[in-house]
Amino acid sequence: MVRTEGRNRTKPSRLVIYNRVDKAGSSTLQTLILRLKKNLTECVLNGDAECALSQEYSHRRSGQNPEFFQPMTAFFCGHEPFCRRFNSRPALQKALQNLELKYSVVGVLETFRKSLSVFEAFVPEYFKNIGKLYDKARDKKVNQNPNHAQPPAAVRDILARRMTSDIELYMFAKQRLHLQFKRIRPRPQRRLTGSTAV
Repeated sequence: MVRTEGRNRTKPSRLVIYNRVDKAGSSTLQTLILRLKKNLTECVLNGDAECALSQEYSHRRSGQNPEFFQPMTAFFCGHEPFCRRFNSRPALQKALQNLELKYSVVGVLETFRKSLSVFEAFVPEYFKNIGKLYDKARDKKVNQNPNHAQPPAAVRDILARRMTSDIELYMFAKQRLHLQFKRIRPRPQRRLTGSTAV
């Protein structure tokens, strides 16, 4: 939410921006700053509650409302009670089935340009020329974060063991997108030589 203060509302003397971090309750600024300074490696290796994914999708911070972790499996599975079980095989199977039958395209940020091409081919009513628009906008500005450090292999292994269903669903979505992309790409024409022509 953005609010202006001052006498002249068209040219604000001061712009006040509210950024709500928590869905319920709020943290003091000092607590929030400390939480944001924590990196993934510290969070996982120290066993902090927000990085210890539990079967219930939620964890409590001291004296505050719970935060919820929403895995991809639960999103694609649906609203049935078994969909809320973390790393549940029935939830994963339902998520895979729904992804295949109810979504014409599921994009993958890792291959964003490829995703846009598939969206444009499968849903042209909404994504006509999206690839050209993206390429044009990308020439102007590219966001980069040179300070982003990859977590060590030990942390990636711990998270991979904790998130097996989500990883399997992600790999399925990525493979499906790749196959869709192969279907829409123009195939090179083969030339028939005089000796192989029938």
